[in-house]
Amino acid sequence: MLLAGGASSRFDHELSKVYVPVRGRPLLTYSLTTLERSQVVDHIVLVVREDDRSAAMAAVEAVGPTKLRSIVTGGATRHDSEAAGLDAVRGLRDVGWVMVHDAARPFVTLDLLERLVAAGISRGVGVVPGRRFDEVVVDDDGNVVDTSDLVMVQTPQLFPIWDALVAYSSASTDGFHGVDTAETVAAYRDLVVDYVDGDEYNLKLTTLEDLFTAEQWAEHWRDGRWAWPRGSSPGDA
Repeated sequence: MLLAGGASSRFDHELSKVYVPVRGRPLLTYSLTTLERSQVVDHIVLVVREDDRSAAMAAVEAVGPTKLRSIVTGGATRHDSEAAGLDAVRGLRDVGWVMVHDAARPFVTLDLLERLVAAGISRGVGVVPGRRFDEVVVDDDGNVVDTSDLVMVQTPQLFPIWDALVAYSSASTDGFHGVDTAETVAAYRDLVVDYVDGDEYNLKLTTLEDLFTAEQWAEHWRDGRWAWPRGSSPGDA
């Protein structure tokens, strides 16, 4: 499931951020192309805002994905959009797992997708990419926060489909809105949520500065893999 329904309230641009062009391509096409190419992804459900549907259709036509099963309208919140996407996934046959990704993270790699699925199937748990904090974190009073037990969570996030469906059904009944899929599933299911190493270049576009970074990195992006010059990285671009 690919979420492209955010309001982009912190992104100062006339377009919703997932449709802003990066190196001549709408941002949405980056992750959509990678999911299409991935050998561990069988179906794609795209969640969009109704106001963005024409832009979403143009991005879809540019990619021509054969795995796209439906384009559904999201809700007022991320949680509502996830629930709408899961309703569409519910109607698909022979689906054992659901992976939820944010289209605002254009540089999800084929390798990360494969590692998530391998970990989920082998461990029988929910799996989320996470990274340890490299920077010093301080609270509102200026005190340094101990981050040794904290993880910066990314998407995509992978869960057994039944656990995700039951969790979101219960959450809707209670009016509970998790910040992401993992929080909602953890709140309603007795399911271990494990971590795999996240990707420092799995950038989430939040500000215009992030857009400038994406423009630089995209020069070395090859639809699911990096192809930067030997001895360098996207951060050097």
